[in-house]
Amino acid sequence: MIATFDLFRTEADGTVKWLGVCADLDAAKSQVIKLSVTLPAEYFVYSQTTEQKLFIKSDGQVSEPANIAKAG
Repeated sequence: MIATFDLFRTEADGTVKWLGVCADLDAAKSQVIKLSVTLPAEYFVYSQTTEQKLFIKSDGQVSEPANIAKAG
């Protein structure tokens, strides 16, 4: 199975750090929740298939997915 979800963390200075990939959305959400326990921050999951972002804050709040326009 090809991993289709990239995990990212927004750093305090506004930069974004790539954390890895997951094969499905449930696994991605679980990973973000685990990471936020030790390092509170804003995390997001990016779907390579649908080009959508799902933002997950360290307090567990989840925003609605947003379409991402392709560059170019």
